[in-house]
Amino acid sequence: CNAGVFVLSHQSDQLIETLARYAEDAGLKRIVLIAADDAGGKRAIESFRHQYTGDVLAELGASVARPDMPALMKRIEALQPPNVVTLLAGPQGRDFLLEWQRSSLAEKVTLFSTSIFDQTMTPKEQEASVGVFGAGIWTPGLETPENAAFVTAFVAEYGYSPGVAAFEAFDAAMLIDSALRRVKGNVADKAALRAAVKQADFKSLRGGFLFGNNNFPVQDFYVVKVGRRLDGRVQPDIVKRVFTQFSDAYASECPLK
Repeated sequence: CNAGVFVLSHQSDQLIETLARYAEDAGLKRIVLIAADDAGGKRAIESFRHQYTGDVLAELGASVARPDMPALMKRIEALQPPNVVTLLAGPQGRDFLLEWQRSSLAEKVTLFSTSIFDQTMTPKEQEASVGVFGAGIWTPGLETPENAAFVTAFVAEYGYSPGVAAFEAFDAAMLIDSALRRVKGNVADKAALRAAVKQADFKSLRGGFLFGNNNFPVQDFYVVKVGRRLDGRVQPDIVKRVFTQFSDAYASECPLK
């Protein structure tokens, strides 16, 4: 909640809530939740329960300092759940995916994860993501004219599909360009520059775009599934749009207009 800070991604809670709403709407039962064994993990579980009122079979914590993934897999196997949702982020999330694919769980349990495929992953991590459901605001296959042109140009230049970081960086560049044009290059007037950024007068690759009062985007969120393209490359594809023009839960606490 800062007049000079603008975010083009999302609140991390929104990915969790997207998975939770999908699980709720699909009537998924006997879910095992996996989260870090710390304050952040507890908050992640709270975010999931904002949207999911169904049957949680168990909540399992993963040690932040020394996570024992093989032991965690055994605990999950003992519960025999049909669905597992992992809210682990960063290296923890990727380590979980690698261990998951080495276990027997990958063949019989549906996995939902907030830490899934991206181009920044190693080839082994990308392979481990195949078949996993996740949440996001964009995929290379998102059907907007701007995104189709961007992906085509990116592949022609670099030889591989863009990831989320490339998409967000491109949108950021287009936003800055639009603001500079609006103030005619006069960056000395900070108030005018902030107002120009807030206008978000550019064509986002994700489609319609606007900033909420707290300068976070109000945007669509999707559940995606990682699959393999005809050329053998791994890529997430949209399964369902879960939220339309979704504002984060903290916007109402921000006094900005």
